[in-house]
Amino acid sequence: METSAATAVSSELRVRQQEFFATEPAWHRAERQRSLTLYEGMPIPERPRTPLTGRRLEAIPYLERRPGPVPAGVRAAATVLLTPAGTADVALTPAQTAAGVIVMDLAVALTQHPDRVRQILGQIQNDAFDRYTALNRAFWHPGLFCYIPPEVEVVDPITVVHWLDGESPGYLPRMAILADEAARVTVVETLLGDPADLHRVLVSEVMEVQAREGSHVTVAGIQQLPPGAEAFLRRSAQVGKDARVDWHTGEFGGALSVAGLTTNLRDAGASMSSVTVFYGTGSQHQDYTAEVVHEAPHTRSAILARGVMGDRARSVFTGQSVIKKGAVGSDARQKEQTLMLSDQARADAIPSLQIDDNDVFAAHSASAGPVDPTMLYYLESRGLEPEEARRVVIRGFLEPVLASLAPASVQERVRELVETKLGGES
Repeated sequence: METSAATAVSSELRVRQQEFFATEPAWHRAERQRSLTLYEGMPIPERPRTPLTGRRLEAIPYLERRPGPVPAGVRAAATVLLTPAGTADVALTPAQTAAGVIVMDLAVALTQHPDRVRQILGQIQNDAFDRYTALNRAFWHPGLFCYIPPEVEVVDPITVVHWLDGESPGYLPRMAILADEAARVTVVETLLGDPADLHRVLVSEVMEVQAREGSHVTVAGIQQLPPGAEAFLRRSAQVGKDARVDWHTGEFGGALSVAGLTTNLRDAGASMSSVTVFYGTGSQHQDYTAEVVHEAPHTRSAILARGVMGDRARSVFTGQSVIKKGAVGSDARQKEQTLMLSDQARADAIPSLQIDDNDVFAAHSASAGPVDPTMLYYLESRGLEPEEARRVVIRGFLEPVLASLAPASVQERVRELVETKLGGES
């Protein structure tokens, strides 16, 4: 009986895939089919500190497409709006269009720019990484392709807003960003939904970034998913000679967020930085991994994160710095700190270094602990009420990392979200 039911589910998935993507190029349909086979054979990921089997994720009908309305303010704020219904119009400036910048629906780019798309799609992020990356490649919709020509600087950030409406139970977007030699671009991504929307939705997003020689890509992501969201977010980058990728991340929403960031420093002089602010309340569970692989000499990386856990929230932050054989002169640093606001909150910090060569520098540190009662006593002795004193301590704890966020619009928005969380603390 179980085998029969599994066969029926598999058959339905393949019918859906053929129905959704019948007009795509044959080469990509084949990749979707391959990934669906991978998905069917993979178990739910085993994460010791983030149990997933009891969350009944497979009960969410994530392939149903029931898109609802988009608030006018959300639509107006985006260069690109992505929803379960598909990709909205792209609002590039005339100067960006004249410079050859391409920002378009990934499904359209499969046909119009197949060579460029094939250079990045599935080449940066391994689609066989786990069940949810395979699911994304098998069924991604909508998608976005960004290409920045050589020596072009995109001055204004490309603002991508994902709007999860109150109707759709699944959202599987895919983004591919290709910065050619000496190009510069900032992409600001916001995953957004109605904070009053409690319906369950499965989110699996994959973003791939390729930064070619001498280029500089900044990706700022703010996760404000609705409280019923169960999210798996994978962001991966490949960094070329003397190129740089900066990640700036704010994690605030959703019931569950399993986010992974992987950066491969492929050629000499490549560098990356990762700055993360996270804040969990209620029963939120945030599991974040930042990994960097130094594959070439004189590469540099810095991972910095600070978070706050209140109520019964749980965080797991894993930092992984790998310096491979031959990557002499490399510099890898990690620092992660979590402030716990209640006895029921929990935070795990797991830094690790893997060093396979000499003549390198590597360091890591991690800590988690409660608010210092001495600080509270001092502030209260100066006339602050206990709750305001605690808020002052939290703001001071987060400030060094908040000040590192870029661009300015992202820093401002993350500060607002921190204040919203603080306002809900009791």
